Amino acid sequence: MSIERIIVVDDDLNMTKLLNVMLKSDYEVDVAHSVEAALQNFKTQDYDAVIVDLNIPPESGFELIEKVREDASKKWLPIIVLSGKEKSEDRIKSLELGADDYLTKPFRIKTEIKFTS
Repeated sequence: MSIERIIVVDDDLNMTKLLNVMLKSDYEVDVAHSVEAALQNFKTQDYDAVIVDLNIPPESGFELIEKVREDASKKWLPIIVLSGKEKSEDRIKSLELGADDYLTKPFRIKTEIKFTS
């Protein structure tokens, strides 16, 4: 069985380092600091899950969710939004666009993130 591969999309270097440390014992973790970089990664890698922040200037995580869901080969891909935005409108929009879950920052480090296929 191969190790699952996750892509973390966030422009915050500290957050991507933290998530990498938290997840690397169970997953291969790739990091993209922009929507454009994430989309480039999708061209060469297959992922088992996406963790995305909503605020990734100059674009947004909303755009990444839309583009992933438009790709028929990635419609099944779990997308977890991890965002500092706590407005219910952002949560609703994320879920309507196709995100599978919405978590807010800060989050508890003891929380275990596990993906099931």
